[in-house]
Amino acid sequence: MNVQGYVTRDVAERNYGGKETRGWLRVVVPFGQDKGEVEPNRTLITRRQAEGR
Repeated sequence: MNVQGYVTRDVAERNYGGKETRGWLRVVVPFGQDKGEVEPNRTLITRRQAEGR
């Protein structure tokens, strides 16, 4: 599960009274993934590591 929070604030305003601040959350919940597809001990190899081999 992934939870993200965002807050924004106006930098400039025209034709309305005052600056505005907004905030919201986004939650991403993965579902429908088969347990056989998951590789729990997978190692990430970057491009630099691969070039050095």
